[in-house]
Amino acid sequence: MRKTLLRVLWAVAVYAALSACALRLTDAYAHAVLPFYRWELSWIAPDYEVQKLEVDHSDPQPKFRITALDTQYVSEGGWLHPPGTVAYIGYVLVMSGLQHVVFVFFVPLAWPGLTWRRRVAAVMCAIPALCAVEFVDIPWSLVGDLDAAKADMAHTSDTFAMIWRVLLSTGGRLALGLAGGVLACQMLAIFENSRLRKLRSGSFGKSPASRKRTRM
Repeated sequence: MRKTLLRVLWAVAVYAALSACALRLTDAYAHAVLPFYRWELSWIAPDYEVQKLEVDHSDPQPKFRITALDTQYVSEGGWLHPPGTVAYIGYVLVMSGLQHVVFVFFVPLAWPGLTWRRRVAAVMCAIPALCAVEFVDIPWSLVGDLDAAKADMAHTSDTFAMIWRVLLSTGGRLALGLAGGVLACQMLAIFENSRLRKLRSGSFGKSPASRKRTRM
């Protein structure tokens, strides 16, 4: 009972500390990930020419603001707009991305039964897991916002990015963060198991040493 209570208190303290750090480092995080988002948008959004991607502080909560031109012909009310003449604007809250940072690191830090050495190793594994989670969230949400603006204007059907954006905003973002944290904890076990298999295969592959016969 006492161990369970200590684990719960530790998890609460870790979550509170990570949340406080996230709020404190909101601007630093937003400007740090912008180059990564620009690079990803350059190849996941071929239908748009990104004019500007910035951090917008016009509201109390900062958000990623994207402005992009359509690279295709757009039909609106019988009029056909040529490429590069129609602009769309999309928004995603910066705190939406910070959720990943909190939950991806929360899981390995609060995972019960880990030694401090394994916990530190799991936190290190959380860094590539965080990059993978970021890869499938904010940039795709921005593209989904652009597609939604285009759909409202040209009355087109829903795209994958639009559906993915809705899934993320209805609990998928939380699930992604937790899955990334669990993956960080399991990556260490996967590496250790693969290393053990290599050692075992190496030891089994060696032929037994020949015994020397002594003359009587």
